[in-house]
Amino acid sequence: MAANALDEPSVIHWLERRRESSRSLNDATLSNDPQRWLKEREAFPFYTSSNPHTCEHCGDITINLMENSEENRVQLPYSLPQSVLAARGGCVLYQAFVDLLFDNLRRKEKADWPGDAAISFWIRYFPETLPDDTARLQFTVVASPPTRVKGTLGADYFLTVWALEGDPATVSISARPYELDYQSPASTAWARDCIGHCQLNHSECRAQVDDDEGREFINPASIPSRLLKLYRDETSTLHVKIIGRDMQEPVPTSKVSHQGFAVLSYCWGGPQPIQLTHESATITQDYPITMLPKTLADAAWFTHQLGLGYLWIDALCMFQDDANDKGREIPRMGQYYGDATVTICAASASKFSSGFLTTPPPAEDPKNYLFGPIKLQARTATGKLGTIQALKEADYFGMHREREPIARRGWTLQESLLSRRILIFSSHHLYFSCKTANASCGGREPVPKSRVLGVYESRVSGVNTISSLQRMYPVLHTWDDTHRILGVSGDKLPAISAMAASLLRMAKDERAQEFRYYAGLMFDLESKDRSWEGELLWAVTEPGTLLENNGVAFSPSWSWASLQAPIRRWQATVKNSPDEDGIRLLEVDAPLADERNPFGAVKGGTIRLMARTRLFSTITKAEANIAVTRNNVIEDDIYDNSGGFVLVVYSDRTEVDDMLACGGGRVLLIELVTARLNKGLSPTFPAGILVLDHPEESCYQRVGMFQFKFRDRRASDIHQEVAFKRSQTLFANSDLQELCIK
Repeated sequence: MAANALDEPSVIHWLERRRESSRSLNDATLSNDPQRWLKEREAFPFYTSSNPHTCEHCGDITINLMENSEENRVQLPYSLPQSVLAARGGCVLYQAFVDLLFDNLRRKEKADWPGDAAISFWIRYFPETLPDDTARLQFTVVASPPTRVKGTLGADYFLTVWALEGDPATVSISARPYELDYQSPASTAWARDCIGHCQLNHSECRAQVDDDEGREFINPASIPSRLLKLYRDETSTLHVKIIGRDMQEPVPTSKVSHQGFAVLSYCWGGPQPIQLTHESATITQDYPITMLPKTLADAAWFTHQLGLGYLWIDALCMFQDDANDKGREIPRMGQYYGDATVTICAASASKFSSGFLTTPPPAEDPKNYLFGPIKLQARTATGKLGTIQALKEADYFGMHREREPIARRGWTLQESLLSRRILIFSSHHLYFSCKTANASCGGREPVPKSRVLGVYESRVSGVNTISSLQRMYPVLHTWDDTHRILGVSGDKLPAISAMAASLLRMAKDERAQEFRYYAGLMFDLESKDRSWEGELLWAVTEPGTLLENNGVAFSPSWSWASLQAPIRRWQATVKNSPDEDGIRLLEVDAPLADERNPFGAVKGGTIRLMARTRLFSTITKAEANIAVTRNNVIEDDIYDNSGGFVLVVYSDRTEVDDMLACGGGRVLLIELVTARLNKGLSPTFPAGILVLDHPEESCYQRVGMFQFKFRDRRASDIHQEVAFKRSQTLFANSDLQELCIK
């Protein structure tokens, strides 16, 4: 290829055209608009680990997999014009380098076009340092004199490197392409290795009791009342047999304590054809797994592959037609999930019949890759020639993926949070997560990687151990994810009861916080910041439906558990002191439906507080411009017509919307947060709840929330002062009074 095949204007013109129709290695487009990025990517070839990019331009480039920092740097042979021609010809590698060059030149305000002789492209190999980092390639563009663009350009761009099983390069590189067949020997061996590694190396994940030889020993008190015993019959068919309380065979506590057991976390998705009932228990306690619903059968098969002989599944280990048995078992679920050897999380299965071990396995999705994979030659430390693949994942942390079915259901929240180890069978890949580390079956975390060195959450949104989140998030932030969908209305509080108990213990042990728990809310009554107000200040993001049975509510109206609706919490921090404004929480009461479960269902409840009120219908436009919303979107003209200051109302149900539209009727505002000037900070504006006054009852019913919002917190002091004084007038003529809310 001639060195002068392209002149400078041709290079710039081609690069600018390419920039208009695609994207560079910069992740901004993906982060801001992943759908747009995918649409733009459709104009260019996609590659996978089984079909990586390779061509005449990059096929002869050899990467040295050496430890020596000088020997593992490779300069690409092409000049800039040659590189542009290769990129125009479809070479992904050279396309990346010329894009990287052009990006950096555009960022340098006084940069001249460097010309052919001034540019060189380099690839540097960084060896793996597991579990910290897998092997990486660094792309570097270097500019030399006489241009004014000197030094290194784009030197911080790294690519993941993996090698195919059996290739000579595997002696230096442990990372592999993602294993998509969850039933393969590679998947089951990896899962066993992750569990074994955790048992041996993670003191935080081990049970509280170790045996005489230092091996993990499960506390006998945490062994479930019933288990599924896994065994093969004379035909080698795998069976499950229900053993334990009220069954023919007892649970061998000592054996299970030493050998361990698994638990299943999954979505029911409706009534199951096979459940443990008093009728079914008299017919059979033994099932070949081929008779079980697919999700349950998959769990039994994988548990057996792990070398574990016992499995706990709620549908088959609790009498589903016995409230007394459920009342005894549900409070113990925290122990079952917390001390089990591993939790099998059927994240991708939307119901019991879906299964999570798909046959045949899904095809590799090329849209998982932002760059590559590209195949490059590699020379190992032993001198052998092999191949590696370089790539960048499009969505490594799963931020833009739709939530898995299991992350949208209620009961499954505490099942993952309370687990100490989880195998997560997602729609994309197989992951491992424990209290200490994360790993993936293939990819950048082939062995458990400590969260101190990486991310705190697992790579499947909504599936985390509670201790992993506690490293980064306080107790109440973890609590905010409790608002999920439940198939049975009355299950809302029981579904999170074990998690509630665990959070309270954690708050006390790790943060010296003394929380009180009432109907799904956590009140820190000793806090100087009056955090109890924040617990009451929640809002629905979609119209809610009251959860009730024969006209009787399952939970008091002041609890989010009273509604079937997605919830968000008010984010501001309350700084007021009771001595300053007189607002006080006087009493909270939520009688338990079953005293055996202090964190379970309740029989109504009331709160009594001292606060000020204002009838919604008496608020004039001169006092406040009102916006009724749920998505927190407020039109600019509403702000413009009110000086940038709006009273925002979030109603709980559509019938309340209708009432507000007709003037408000008997709807009152109860002020919980008062207007306040904060030294050196923006002022705090009023916030509180909406309640409905019932003429025949002495207690109110919560029907929504309100807050004053100021469009621009960075507005001038004069503008903020005007808005603040206006907000003070809303409750200025109201006296403190004792209020009851049921």
